[in-house]
Amino acid sequence: MENNISGVCAANIAEEYGPLVSSICRRMLQNAEDAKDAAQEAWAEILKGLPTFNGEAKLSTWIYTVAYHAVMHYSQRDRIYSTRFLRDYFHGDQLEIPYDIDYDKPIWIKEMCDKCLTGILHCLDMENRLLTC
Repeated sequence: MENNISGVCAANIAEEYGPLVSSICRRMLQNAEDAKDAAQEAWAEILKGLPTFNGEAKLSTWIYTVAYHAVMHYSQRDRIYSTRFLRDYFHGDQLEIPYDIDYDKPIWIKEMCDKCLTGILHCLDMENRLLTC
């Protein structure tokens, strides 16, 4: 049975807001498994709460808040990183520019930008990290 909010089914909500929840969890939690678990926990809470969502806030705000609480639950093991971490983060792996004709250069550039932003975000405490999403 599908949950509906003003005629919108849960599958449509997951499709529309899935990238938001995943992005928040990935950017806020250094550990990839914790990020996946937090996203899964957030979606479990979102789907459980859909029938009682009263629309006082925008749906995106409510989903963000649920994801925030899931991240905070998993953040207990996360720590604030120093500039030493950033140096190691950026210089640990050599960047190899793909010269393969089949490789999509814009995707590679996006991946490198994402790596850079993630490293910088992890120098902030959890509250400030979440303000950047």
